Amino acid sequence: MAPLTLGSEGNIYGTTLHGGSGGWGTLFEIDGAGQEKVIFAFDKTNGSYPDSPITFGPDGDIYTSSMGGPGNRNFGYGWLFKLTPEANGTWSQTIIDEFLHHHADGEGPGGVIFDPQGNMYGVTGSGGKYGGGTVFELTSNGDGTWTETILHSFGNLHPNVGVNGLIRDKDGNLYGTTYADGLYDAGCAFELSPKEGGRWEYTVLHNFGHGEDGSNPTGDLVMDAAGNLYGTTLSGGTYREGTAFEIIP
Repeated sequence: MAPLTLGSEGNIYGTTLHGGSGGWGTLFEIDGAGQEKVIFAFDKTNGSYPDSPITFGPDGDIYTSSMGGPGNRNFGYGWLFKLTPEANGTWSQTIIDEFLHHHADGEGPGGVIFDPQGNMYGVTGSGGKYGGGTVFELTSNGDGTWTETILHSFGNLHPNVGVNGLIRDKDGNLYGTTYADGLYDAGCAFELSPKEGGRWEYTVLHNFGHGEDGSNPTGDLVMDAAGNLYGTTLSGGTYREGTAFEIIP
């Protein structure tokens, strides 16, 4: 379900939504010869239905999320966790954050990105203050625990937002897209900029669904060295089958 991740040694890493020895999805590795190895299998007690890309943290551990956790049986609200390689070739799991439906932090976390200080940033697909998902930051407390801060909550204008993953520029600004909402209810591209006092400013860069620019952006954005953003939409455009787009500052 999620994009693949290239490791520093050239191996490819990814997730499967189902299957594995536990039946609830896997994390896998494919080496340069094309040989696949399952490095972690979900069995519902340690999570279920992983649908996010994995990220290698500054410590070399794998960071990712799963849709389910032990407190919510099959589905529920999601876990963010890391996997640490052990000397015997196995990987140990550490839960970083459990998302709770009745709290404002959202549900259904996706993949995460890191800044140079080791802080993590990510999104949830739904939940939060308005029910449309959130952008969150996790800051390490230095003792293995993390403090979560909600940077933005979606859904105050449109109930079904569908927030895609984040990217970050050298100045610390975050960029992403939403599948729905926006001026034409067809999604938007947005920027979150850090301000004094810990505040973050949300700016819509483009509203999709007007003319031939496409509708319902999916997937993560890509930024080039000049600061231009690139992405795709699922539908709309000249032939109504989606577009590839560029957003220029």
